Amino acid sequence: MASNQIPEKMLKNPYIHRGAIKDPRYFFGRVQETREILALTFQGQSVSVVGPRRIGKTSLLLHLCRSAQAVEPGTRPRHLFVFLDCQQNPGAGQADIYQWMWDAISKEAQWGKARSAVGQSGEEFRKAVGELCDAGFELTLLIDEFELMAENSQLRTDFFTLLRGLAVAYPVSYVTSSIKALLALKYSDHVLSSPFFNIFQPQHLGLLKPGEAREFIIKPVQVMEDFPAYTDAEIRFLFELAGYHPALLQFACYYLFEHKVKGGGWDRQAEQEVRQKYRDAAVDHFHYAWQQLTPDQRDAMVLICAGQADEVSDLLWDSLAYQCLVYEGKPFSSAFKEFVLQQGTMTEGVKKPEPPPAESATQPKVNTLPSVPDWLIGTLIILTLLSLGLAAVLKIPVLLYISSLLLITVVILSIMRSPAV
Repeated sequence: MASNQIPEKMLKNPYIHRGAIKDPRYFFGRVQETREILALTFQGQSVSVVGPRRIGKTSLLLHLCRSAQAVEPGTRPRHLFVFLDCQQNPGAGQADIYQWMWDAISKEAQWGKARSAVGQSGEEFRKAVGELCDAGFELTLLIDEFELMAENSQLRTDFFTLLRGLAVAYPVSYVTSSIKALLALKYSDHVLSSPFFNIFQPQHLGLLKPGEAREFIIKPVQVMEDFPAYTDAEIRFLFELAGYHPALLQFACYYLFEHKVKGGGWDRQAEQEVRQKYRDAAVDHFHYAWQQLTPDQRDAMVLICAGQADEVSDLLWDSLAYQCLVYEGKPFSSAFKEFVLQQGTMTEGVKKPEPPPAESATQPKVNTLPSVPDWLIGTLIILTLLSLGLAAVLKIPVLLYISSLLLITVVILSIMRSPAV
């Protein structure tokens, strides 16, 4: 073992989470979002958490459960936060969904009088929840991956209407998580007509705040004895590489940690090695994010990465920021910028047009006005002369007026034919 290598007992990498963070020791940030959501749910309000893939929605919902139910040992919380992962029952029928939800609720309540089953109808589920609330409980259902529930063709309008009815009749609220806003999801026929979707306060989940991201990097290794602290240069490198995106920052921290425990110094070669490992780990996420963009958004992203951000509309800027792809006027990470520029070969039409060549001082300017044929001017001259002659002979004022108009027209057309110098 090299003299500067960290002892074997310290080699456990804390940046291993590739899914939801279930261990509270590794959850950092989201202080404002947690405070706002808890304040709303404690008042019986429902919240829709919306954010792009892998931004930490599931981790936040699990964190809400822990935060809301932190009570004294030996006591039972009266406000139940029940986590429901829709990946467990995709495509299940309504009766099975009711029973699945009630099993999770009754387990969390630990209430001896709770029913063990709710039958085949929504009415039985409604009565069971009502009995629970009448006993003094309040209930918040945290429904993760709500897209799967929305796309379930087995769930009809009456299912969602019943959920809305519970929120009206009892101290029941909901927190859903989804990539898109609830009204933008795909549903089976007529489901959106349910009033269930009118009760939600949207909560966008975006990038970590800078201070939170710094904690995300530093705190997992602070408890590790003899581990060399991250230098400012290393932290700047992590932010430049992955930005403040929690999942992608996890990747970057993982590979930098692996480099440090091997006792390697930090130089340009080490930086390139960590950067390449990060790219290999993050490329699937980059491809997914790119595929979710509209053609206009892709064009805008290429322009931003190519240094032509001033050509991007505010509307497109906002849509890209909402998807956590830009931050403070630039791509959220240098690695993603490189990826986008590689894709730019497929969007050549968005390149900034070349300026026209400078005009030579010795060359006359080309007249771009439409050409006027000689026969037209000749005809107008003849008509002008005839009108003047008739006006003089017949003493008719209107003919004099017509001849004046014809004369003016001839002059204008003659000027149009003359090349500008």
